Amino acid sequence: MIYTNLDATLAFRNYFCGRGLCASCRITVDGTVKKACHFLLEADREYMVEPLKNYPVIRDLVVDFGKKRTDPESGREFHLKEGITF
Repeated sequence: MIYTNLDATLAFRNYFCGRGLCASCRITVDGTVKKACHFLLEADREYMVEPLKNYPVIRDLVVDFGKKRTDPESGREFHLKEGITF
């Protein structure tokens, strides 16, 4: 919907795992961190959408999580295998 209705050049992550578990699609919506794959927009409302804070921005809404990640629900840290990019 974003590509066809708003901006065909906007860079964002839709999802990595396809189930809302990896949280690689996190963005900031109106100052609150949301998983983009699970957050539904209301049609007649404006939103302030920004990349996550405290991460380097690659482009638009895409940030560099680095090789060490923290699961947002459990707080557990894990390291990405070589060759995997979020």
